[in-house]
Amino acid sequence: MKFVNTKLIAWEQTNLSWGLSYPGEVLIIYYEDLVDNVEKTLRDILNFIEFPVNEDLLKCAIRRKEGIYRRKKRLLNFEPYTTSMRRMIEKKRIEVYTELGRNKPKHAL
Repeated sequence: MKFVNTKLIAWEQTNLSWGLSYPGEVLIIYYEDLVDNVEKTLRDILNFIEFPVNEDLLKCAIRRKEGIYRRKKRLLNFEPYTTSMRRMIEKKRIEVYTELGRNKPKHAL
């Protein structure tokens, strides 16, 4: 429990520091958005950095979104997180997302 709490605090501080204290413009990309809508997220990134969209390259990136370096999923024969750990993680995610301007919980654990 202490390990999870320590890592959650570090995750929170890193995300809030970059998201709120960076002196320039910031585009926050949420992992869920990238997974749910790769094309829109890539377009948003390219627009943010004012880089012209090459439709052929974008289509190629979407086709190969899994990449060749993706780790193979390992199925665990145990649950590494307790129910209270999962609640802590979800609570902290909601807090950080809200602080960064996104108040849309994906799902409760």
